[in-house]
Amino acid sequence: MRESFAELGIDGDELDTVVDAYREHYLKDGILDFAVYPGVVPLLDALGAAGLRLGVATSKRTTSACRVLAHAGLDGHFAAVEGTEPDDSRPDKAAVISGALVALGVEQPDRVLMVGDRRHDALGARAVAIGFIGVAWGFGAPGELADAGATRIATTPEALVGLVLEATDRSPRISAT
Repeated sequence: MRESFAELGIDGDELDTVVDAYREHYLKDGILDFAVYPGVVPLLDALGAAGLRLGVATSKRTTSACRVLAHAGLDGHFAAVEGTEPDDSRPDKAAVISGALVALGVEQPDRVLMVGDRRHDALGARAVAIGFIGVAWGFGAPGELADAGATRIATTPEALVGLVLEATDRSPRISAT
């Protein structure tokens, strides 16, 4: 979040103020104002039926992510949910992904696949040496994932199921929100 606001030209003490104001607004009014993308529930069902363990590695606060997943009825699909922390102990996506790998008990990160919609997801996956598949729906700008080095990008949840099953051998997986 800090990086996104900095890209908008906000810096210094103003950055702290804007981030704090955003988080306050989000927790009060915005956290439950969302809709699950069409096709995501069947996607999660299909990956679970294939024997894949799923986790979440998100730039949201961990507590917020858990609240969002529970509100959407999706929390039962995930073996671990990891996000940022108020003490900034996970300052970037790579640190969040590393936390998810620990929470999932991953012993072979080379058998893990990250799925995400933003360049931070692709770059974080690369930083911790795991595979990555981008999704063309979500908050990423056109071309953002390819610019970050993503070579596999799903345009629909149905296409993502195929790409994940093709790329995996039923080892633990991480999914982004």
